[in-house]
Amino acid sequence: KKQKKKVKKIFQAIKDEDPDVVIMPEVGSLSFLTSTAEENAPGKYLPLLIHGNDQRGIDVGFLLKKGLDVSVQEETFKDLTWHDPVTNREQNVFSRDLPIVSFSRTPGEKPFLLIIGTHAKSMISRNGDPKSVIKRTAQFDAAAQIVTELQGRYGQDIPIVFGGDFNSDVMDG
Repeated sequence: KKQKKKVKKIFQAIKDEDPDVVIMPEVGSLSFLTSTAEENAPGKYLPLLIHGNDQRGIDVGFLLKKGLDVSVQEETFKDLTWHDPVTNREQNVFSRDLPIVSFSRTPGEKPFLLIIGTHAKSMISRNGDPKSVIKRTAQFDAAAQIVTELQGRYGQDIPIVFGGDFNSDVMDG
């Protein structure tokens, strides 16, 4: 019941703001995202979700306002790996994923907007990594590299929105 109230409150904010795109971290499944969107904003949003790495099925999804005259392309980075110095082995850098939704006027055309969703590693300590600072730093270093690559692919001036659950303080600079 408490969870349902929290979801209702989130969707009230979504209805009040009426965004074209919503980044939804901590989504259990596409069917949950679909049914929750339909229950709380009937007929308003198209849900998108790429299954990530979280074994519990906690993913990053998106809600796209229905009727937008755009072509949408999804991209995943869930298989990107790094050498974790704490475990001394290769593993996925993103605990869930770093999904990207690209928007263009027509299919195959250069996008005019990129939206990146994140749900970074929690601050729960790993053995040898207090507050998981090493893991989260690696995730954001990888995300910065991906943004640089996207700018190389589409141009420095492409608008990029990066949002979600950062599980840390976000500073401007």
